Amino acid sequence: MRMIALADIGRIAAEAFAAPDESIGRTIDIAGEELTVRAMADVFAKVDGVPARFERQAIEEVRAGSRECAAMFTWPDGKGYQADVAALRARHPGLSTLEAWRSQGV
Repeated sequence: MRMIALADIGRIAAEAFAAPDESIGRTIDIAGEELTVRAMADVFAKVDGVPARFERQAIEEVRAGSRECAAMFTWPDGKGYQADVAALRARHPGLSTLEAWRSQGV
């Protein structure tokens, strides 16, 4: 899963507004980090000191309860977000990580 901190969205947006000639008419996918769900659980356990785990539910079970929910969970495996995290980190080296964000007590 790709994710980004709200403060990082603001910084990237401010940069776009500061350079309209480079930004107008352009779209970019943004993300500060890409982690598996298990890695996210590990981060929460490490920062919070509370064991966390991830258990995958069969998509057929999810779909039986809600087609929309199943579509939401399978979308990242297909089209998903296209953000190039490495390129974004090169351009914006201060992008937050989930661990840094969670360590702030959010």
